[in-house]
Amino acid sequence: MDWLTKVFQITKEINWTFESDLVEGQVTSKKTKESTILYWHIYFNRQFAENARQGLIERIDRVREKIYNGEELDENELTLLEDVFEKHEEGDMISYTISNEKVDQKLRYKGYQMLVSDKISDARKAWCVYQERRILEDTFKTLKTRLSCVRNRVSDNESLIGKTFVQFLATSIEMIVRARLRKYLEEGKASDSLPADYDPARGILDSLNNVMQTKFCEGYYFGESAEQKRGLFEALGVSVPGPETEKEQDYEDEEETEF
Repeated sequence: MDWLTKVFQITKEINWTFESDLVEGQVTSKKTKESTILYWHIYFNRQFAENARQGLIERIDRVREKIYNGEELDENELTLLEDVFEKHEEGDMISYTISNEKVDQKLRYKGYQMLVSDKISDARKAWCVYQERRILEDTFKTLKTRLSCVRNRVSDNESLIGKTFVQFLATSIEMIVRARLRKYLEEGKASDSLPADYDPARGILDSLNNVMQTKFCEGYYFGESAEQKRGLFEALGVSVPGPETEKEQDYEDEEETEF
């Protein structure tokens, strides 16, 4: 069990033999084969396995209820009926019972994930690199869907530039937050206020989203929620925001402008 990624992990080193450049008609032999060392990282996430189990139970219950009520099953439900139910025929009567053996078989590999690398031998590092790439793909998905950047024509170019720039700033901030959190966790620090998963950045950003600033004529102050999130600010290397008075400005050297 790895404390940072919160998943069980193990690495096996394997010797992979392959054909690097086999010409058409060439017979496979020892001379045409090459080999290299690969690192096979296997992970098990108990929460993913439990979610899959719970989801399967809910789907089975829906199928049972539909069968009892004589309702028609859709394509996915028919597949599930075949996968985990046993059919019984007695004359004109047809009934179904759940096969525990089939259910166990269907859930056997839930929660497992495998990553193969020819460079990274450390299971934790491989997991982190994979998650970083996944988050990057999610960012591109946001650009294409939420901001409609997949379109090559828009009604207002300035609007597109503005939204893209805002997304660029938001993505930059998220990258900074994730980098600082990863460093904080890798140093072995812990905080009850931090989310327990590997990538708590988005949860933290959502939590900090309700930190409100009130501005008045002599300065500004933050609400009580800012102090309550001291642990999050500490993990990010940022001081807890506090009240600040407006600085007096000297206008003596400024030229007068007539309107």
